[in-house]
Amino acid sequence: MRSALLPVIAFLAATPSLASASEGGRDMDRMAIELKRPATQDAVAGAIGALLGAFMDMRVDGIAKALEPMNGGKPIRMRGNTVREIAQARDPNIEAKVGTGSRALVSGAGAMAQAMAIMLPQLEDAMAKAGEAMDRAKDQMPNAR
Repeated sequence: MRSALLPVIAFLAATPSLASASEGGRDMDRMAIELKRPATQDAVAGAIGALLGAFMDMRVDGIAKALEPMNGGKPIRMRGNTVREIAQARDPNIEAKVGTGSRALVSGAGAMAQAMAIMLPQLEDAMAKAGEAMDRAKDQMPNAR
C-alpha cells in the first residue's frame, strides 16, 4: 500500500488546486490541510476510482495473444476477458476493496504530505549547508592542469 502512495502524491502535486509553484514546505502543508477535507478526499478517491475502473474495463486480448507463442500457439484462457473479469474470478469483492482502499490511500497521502511539510525545511537547510561546504572545498582545491 505504501508504494501505491507515491503515485497518488505525484498526482496530487500535479493538481493545480492542491499544489503551486511556491515554497515546497508551504505547498506540502497546504496539501496536507487540503487532503484532510472530506470533500477533497471524496473527489480524489473518485478520480482514482474512475481511473481504476477504466483499467478494470480493459480487455486483455492483446496480452493473451502475445502469450500464445509461449503456450504452444494455443489460445490463452483469459482471451476475451477484461481485467475486471479476471480479478473478480479470484476475488468477487475486489471492487469494494478498491473503493475502500482509494479513500484510505488519499488519507495516507495527506499524512505523508504533512510529514514532508515538517521535514522539508530541515532538508532544504541541510542541502544548502552541503552546497556551501562543497563550494568552500572547491575553493581550497588547487587548480588541476
